[in-house]
Parts: sequence; C-alpha cells; structure tokens
Amino acid sequence: MNPSENQGPSVLTPSGDDPPPGGSAPFERFQSLAHGRETLLRGGAAGAMLFAVGTDGRLNCGASPAAAAALLGSMGARAVGFSSPDPELLEEALEAAFEASPLPLWAELTAPGVGEREVLRLCRASTLLVPNEAERARIAPLAAQMTRPSREEEDKYVAAVTAGEIYWIDSAIDLSEEISPGPDFPKQILRAEDETFCALSLVIDTEEELSLFTEYQYMFKAPVCLSSSDQGMMIRAVHNFCGRALYDGNQGLDVAFIDRLVRRYGLIRL
Repeated sequence: MNPSENQGPSVLTPSGDDPPPGGSAPFERFQSLAHGRETLLRGGAAGAMLFAVGTDGRLNCGASPAAAAALLGSMGARAVGFSSPDPELLEEALEAAFEASPLPLWAELTAPGVGEREVLRLCRASTLLVPNEAERARIAPLAAQMTRPSREEEDKYVAAVTAGEIYWIDSAIDLSEEISPGPDFPKQILRAEDETFCALSLVIDTEEELSLFTEYQYMFKAPVCLSSSDQGMMIRAVHNFCGRALYDGNQGLDVAFIDRLVRRYGLIRL
C-alpha cells in the first residue's frame, strides 16, 4: 500500500516532541495486523502504520491495539497509529498501546465537534494527533500545551502476541508438554487447554506439521513457544505465525540464527 498524501498541515505535535522533518508526516493505512506484518517483512513502512479502531475497540481484523503495537514494534515499525471518530475508543487504544510498546503513537480523530476535554486527553495520550481538517485551528492551541506522560522503567515482563491478543510473560513461564501437530491437531489444541501451563510448546519438523500449525493458529489461546530440529523449518514456522512467539533453546539451534529471528520477527528468547 502506498503512503497517504502528505499529512503535514493536519499533524499536531504535543510540546516536548520534535515535529516530523519539514512538517511532513506520511503514514500508511492497514486493514489487518497480518498486512502490516507482511509489509515490515518486505522492507518496512515509510512512516506510521495506521489502523482503524472499530466500535468494539479492536482493529478491523479483530486484533487488540496493544497486540498490534507489541508485535509491529518488535519487528521494527517506526510508529503505530489508530484512527476513529470516537475519542474515547481512540484514547483507550492509545493507552493500551502505550503500555505494550515504546513506539511513537499517532491518533487520527476523524469526527469534528469533539469537546475540549476529549481533545486534551487525546493530545496527552498520543505522540502526534491528526485531527479532522476542519478542526485544526481550534485544536492546535490545545495540542501545543500538552506533554506526554513519562514512561515508567521497564519491568521483567515481555509482550507475546497470539491470535491478535497480547500476553505478558517472563522468562520463568511454564510451558506445556511438547506437541507436534498431527491429523487431529484441533483436538490436540483443545486438550492442551485443559492442562495447567502458561505457554503452548510446539515442535515443527515436517511440512505436514507446518501446514497444520499455519492453518489452525487462530485457535491458540495462549503464548506459543516454537521449536524445530531444522533451521529451515524453524524460520518458516516463525514466518508463518502471525504473532510474537517464544523460543526456549531446547533444540539447541545456532545462537546467531536465533538472533536473526529475534531481530526480524520479534522472537522472544527465554
């Protein structure tokens, strides 16, 4: 998807943040988290990655704003933004994303006539505010007086992402018994849900296992720890997983190889 038209005249930067060079602030609109992820894997987005927030507070693809920020931020996105005519939904999306990722956050408010209090809250929650064009003159003085809250020191928890949901994990997370996807993989997933664990441990060694894993990943309701005895299969499994997976080192894959997966896909090394 091509970048939008230059949005410089409509972008308002709260004090304390440097405005985009030359007043320009390109962004690209994405319909799904998978689309944004694919764009990053092909070489990156030109500017902020903007997603519409629905009336349920989630992206059009069903993912949470926090999951989008955590996953795309771990893969090298420059900024993530959210668009909505509802200032309350927009603020909630920004607050969730702020907790999940240190990325700059954009907010596009598409409806005119929003009250001053709501505008001030959005200015405080975002790095850059893109208001409805008709509202720029009214909102500019409000944006100029705001600063963003400082980010607290990071703790030991890391954000994993599975099926559009965010999961906060640490290095001591409990893994399920290792599962190799078989013909009854959906039943394997359901049975595993009855066990006491915090992350699903999957071993992908064959083409059939990779195919089943890719097809049924929408069923996962926990963080996913991936492993394989083969580097080629491991990278394909991580590539096919539309989330942020874990790796526990049990298969003894080359450290430099895993480092590349961490940088490219946001893989979390336990």
